[in-house]
Amino acid sequence: MPKTTFLQRLEFLARELEMPAEEVIKLAVEAGVNSMYRQCMGEKYIAGQLSRDKALQLLGPQEVARLECIAELRCHLAEDEIDLICGHA
Repeated sequence: MPKTTFLQRLEFLARELEMPAEEVIKLAVEAGVNSMYRQCMGEKYIAGQLSRDKALQLLGPQEVARLECIAELRCHLAEDEIDLICGHA
């Protein structure tokens, strides 16, 4: 649990960014929604519910490449775990 309150963090950001608290909240909500959207779209792509072309359009090539690396790593880890369980080391 944070040792500072929401209001303290908001006031800190407003001072540091030299903008009204309302603007900080607006930016924070926008950043949060964007982050959640990208996460949801990334999960859909990994699950095969979103085409690669659409993922490239929505997320960009760098994020798609990152997601593909993660998916490949998951496959390798799963294969390693299966080998350990089945005694194929």
